[in-house]
Amino acid sequence: MREWRTLWKVSDGWVQCSNADFESDPMPGVEKQCYCEVKDKVEAVRCADEGDQCFCSGHVYFTKLYAQEDKSAKVTINDAMELGFAIYDNVFGQVSCSSDTFGGADPFPGAEKQCFCDAKRHYTSQDDLKLIQSYWGDQGSLAMSEVEVRNLVAEVA
Repeated sequence: MREWRTLWKVSDGWVQCSNADFESDPMPGVEKQCYCEVKDKVEAVRCADEGDQCFCSGHVYFTKLYAQEDKSAKVTINDAMELGFAIYDNVFGQVSCSSDTFGGADPFPGAEKQCFCDAKRHYTSQDDLKLIQSYWGDQGSLAMSEVEVRNLVAEVA
């Protein structure tokens, strides 16, 4: 009969396979071994700078590149969820990280931008995706209307 005594530890880095790191010895005097179970992290990864190609089959997020004007820190996907973004549901595997891909949306005019890929489509539901795309479509229509009004005013003047 086998007796299984196990210990486990969650880690984001290296762990020594030793009693000291596990703070216990489940079976004193017996040789032991460790196994690593890698769990999928559900997170979006940065896939391109603005103008470059993003290799992604999933939700592609188009957002600001730098968090501060001094360019000391880049925006993370978690930052983007708060700051704002345009989104595209890409099924083709490759897409341009540019406002053209996002229906002309420019969430941060004048700022450098980047793209993130969420291959598991974790961060944004399909309903929210449609709402966000609709929002940017409406913003594009408003911007066009403003340009038309300015042109008309200029012609009248």
